[in-house]
Amino acid sequence: MKEWPLEAEREFWRDACAPGTSDHSLWWFTRIAWGAEWYFVKTGKPRWLTPDPHKPFLEWLSTHIMEWKAWSKRGVQKRKVLLSILPRDVGKTVCGTKAAMLWMHLDDPDVTAYIGSETHPKAKAFLSAVKGVISGEDEYAWFAWLYGNWRDKTRTWNEKEVFHAARRAMSISEPSIGTYGLDMGITGMHPVAVAYDDPNSQETLSEKTLTDARETYDSVMYALSKAGFFLGSMTRYAQNDVPGHIMNTEGVATWSGIPNPDPHGIAPNKDGQCHVYFLQGRDPNRKSDEYPKGRPVFPAVYSYEELERRELNDPIGFSSQIQNTPAIGEHMPLEFAQLERMVISRDDVPAIDFATIHLDCAFKLEERIAKGDFNVIIGVLHSLRDDGTVFIDRIIRNKTDRAEQFISKLCGYLMSLRARGIRAKLLTDELEGGGKAGTFKALLQISLAMAGFRIGPDSIVLFNRTAHKAARLRKAAAYWAEGYVKLIRGTEHLERLMYEMVNLDKGDHDDIADAASDIWQPGVWKKPIRPEASHSVDPMQPGDEVLRPGLNYRLELHGDARRRRVEEYMNPGRTGESEWYDHPV
Repeated sequence: MKEWPLEAEREFWRDACAPGTSDHSLWWFTRIAWGAEWYFVKTGKPRWLTPDPHKPFLEWLSTHIMEWKAWSKRGVQKRKVLLSILPRDVGKTVCGTKAAMLWMHLDDPDVTAYIGSETHPKAKAFLSAVKGVISGEDEYAWFAWLYGNWRDKTRTWNEKEVFHAARRAMSISEPSIGTYGLDMGITGMHPVAVAYDDPNSQETLSEKTLTDARETYDSVMYALSKAGFFLGSMTRYAQNDVPGHIMNTEGVATWSGIPNPDPHGIAPNKDGQCHVYFLQGRDPNRKSDEYPKGRPVFPAVYSYEELERRELNDPIGFSSQIQNTPAIGEHMPLEFAQLERMVISRDDVPAIDFATIHLDCAFKLEERIAKGDFNVIIGVLHSLRDDGTVFIDRIIRNKTDRAEQFISKLCGYLMSLRARGIRAKLLTDELEGGGKAGTFKALLQISLAMAGFRIGPDSIVLFNRTAHKAARLRKAAAYWAEGYVKLIRGTEHLERLMYEMVNLDKGDHDDIADAASDIWQPGVWKKPIRPEASHSVDPMQPGDEVLRPGLNYRLELHGDARRRRVEEYMNPGRTGESEWYDHPV
């Protein structure tokens, strides 16, 4: 019997798995050199690595890596930023963070790379798997048989970093592969490649961990070479998580995989820097009689029945960890479709009783300026009818204003209300903490008085927006869902407000929604007289109390008062009653 030509087989697989030999080389590297294929065969465990969808994903990844390498050879100083957004437990870490980051060393063993995750111990566990493959200790991997044992006992080889045997440029201080976590960054290092793997998890999710994860990304990108490579392998947990932050910060250049399910999400554009590969556990674009909600994308991991069970038992976890759409689902208090039905023409705005103005002043705190928070002025009109309806009239939003410019814009809006004969009843702001409480309120009162706006002592109200923020925003969303809010078409930043209301306490910034939540505070909103029928006024009938002479007289007086208001606003030089009326708070 003729002996099997092992050397020929080794040469074949060595070439098939190497970068640049074909579009499928990373796919074969992951299966053969990394050892995923033999792991399935020898252990009998479920085969999660499948031609559909993993092969197209790995081809996308390898194509971008090779393009980045070609830039480097030509001396092009340009970063490559990749973001793979895949469900939990479908092998994104093995394919991207582990296999791909090692694969790029085959044709350039002097690459300096770092692997990071939620914690440093988790990142070190990823490196441990890489060490087992390149040293030949992993019994399923063929890497050492194909390319040699890359462990050199004379070089650094520990749980934090390794300098492998193929490394030639020993004068470079960065390791071949190092590690970092949210609790330990890469300050002082300047690698050419960085992987960031699931910096957040459902088990530890909080506003603090989300903030820490975003800040770690920012610091890593500061350290990364100007011609470097970044790969994020992540699952979505919130709108203000790292994937959302990356897409907002870098912009989206291309979108691959399943089309973006969020019609109001970030669209690819020519100025975008980030290339996204997006997959879900269930593809809603591929429905059939067998799969009425959509075909399972990873049937070996999540069957249709398993997806149904998870959606029923944990709709929030299903939307984020499996569908990668934390802001879409039945668990959300508002959806864009609801908000779109609230949009009306300015011509359809009825008679207005008064306006309230709500502020959010990021410039008052240095930490908020550093976070990139926005300054906001939102003007709200309250219907003359006693149905509780409010209309979003004006939104001013920017990062650059300080007190003087901010107050100037506020005065401009007050002038526009005066010109339209609309009484400004209340102005609300956030209560400053510490010893600064009331400082900005005093400045505001003086500045408005100097600008000719006479204000009553209780017309500027400060609310504590820090405590129970999530509950407060969701309470506000309930009023929106009841139909009390109308959005005036053409209002600047209206799309942003809609985005924030859909992504309550999950967005990267929620300054407009936060300020607008003051609408529903006691003393601000004009509650409907008949809550049970606030949006459907029954025709008046003989005998109804509203037709009695006394009440008619009250209505006439109200109309006269309104006419006097209009006359005063159209003649602002007239002395007499202030445009800011005293009111119970």
